[in-house]
Amino acid sequence: MSFMSKITTTLAVAAFSAAAIPASAAVVYSVTGDTSGGPVYNRPIADTPPTQISGTGTSVAYNTFLFSPIATGSYTFLLTSTNTAYDPFLVLYASPFNPALPLTNVIAANDDLQGSLALSGFTQTLLAGTVYTAVITGFNNFDFGTYQLTISNAAAVPEPATWGMMLAGFGMVGFGMRRRAKPSVRVTYA
Repeated sequence: MSFMSKITTTLAVAAFSAAAIPASAAVVYSVTGDTSGGPVYNRPIADTPPTQISGTGTSVAYNTFLFSPIATGSYTFLLTSTNTAYDPFLVLYASPFNPALPLTNVIAANDDLQGSLALSGFTQTLLAGTVYTAVITGFNNFDFGTYQLTISNAAAVPEPATWGMMLAGFGMVGFGMRRRAKPSVRVTYA
């Protein structure tokens, strides 16, 4: 195999390996709390965006979490009930959130993620610098308790510095292959 075909094969294998690695989600926010004894409101129904208020969750206890992402992108929200009797419900608002106007500024609402009564969540594109309010509440008026809210951002494209380091590494592999001594074969005739 020639030197150039070795380099081409090495680069192709390295590029394939880099492409095969799944993008990992970076946890941006992790919040725990308890909605027991919190203020109440008539939450919206589950939808993106919701257009109606609920007939079941007419007076549900809630907590709020205000945040502002530093990067525009796709964010995954996962609300987990840590109390077995609590069916969590998650609502996302572009701030300001006003419990007296539950359909104003609402972006998304979800209940029973992946068929589980203990999970709620969704994936939503958020804009950097915009203030959002996550409202942690329950499905019906008797759903309240402890929870954990995790907001993650998947960074699928490597940063320019990462690309530079990868290219430098490929160059060093190529240089090492070129410098490697080729075995010499001596043929002697008697």
